[in-house]
Amino acid sequence: MHYTLAEISEERRRGYSWQGDYGIPETIAYYETVKAGGREKFLSAQRKRNRPSRPSPDRVARTLAQQDAEGRWLADGWIETRVFIANMRELSNYLQTR
Repeated sequence: MHYTLAEISEERRRGYSWQGDYGIPETIAYYETVKAGGREKFLSAQRKRNRPSRPSPDRVARTLAQQDAEGRWLADGWIETRVFIANMRELSNYLQTR
């Protein structure tokens, strides 16, 4: 067990992130904001944020047309998670709001 960064060998220090705030101050500030506003205000905001948009049939058709012959959305020859998620969200929202 080590209690300071200096106790860890130089070789083990590289490649790891041993020290940092890791977003903790922002997380605590967000918690305090939510706590101050109350549960109902938080849940109402969540419902508004998660309400699906209503994509047009033309937009859905364009999204589907962007798939390759195997039904994939490729970005520079690769399947990218963010592209897949965005397209699936759009198709899901279309179905959900019909």
